[in-house]
Amino acid sequence: MNTDFITLEEFCQMTGYKKNTVYTYLRRKDKGIPAYHFGRLIRFKRSEVIEYINTTTKKIEYAA
Repeated sequence: MNTDFITLEEFCQMTGYKKNTVYTYLRRKDKGIPAYHFGRLIRFKRSEVIEYINTTTKKIEYAA
């Protein structure tokens, strides 16, 4: 299994969050951001980030 980890900067680019927002969300367990700590480093699995984005994004339907 390929564990493709990304950095905090890459996570911010994918989600549109600012770094301070990510740090706040990581402290709040209810946000459910999937993160892994390697000492002081924070990494995210790309596949879990994509799943997180898909489950937290609101779907907008337009009336025809």
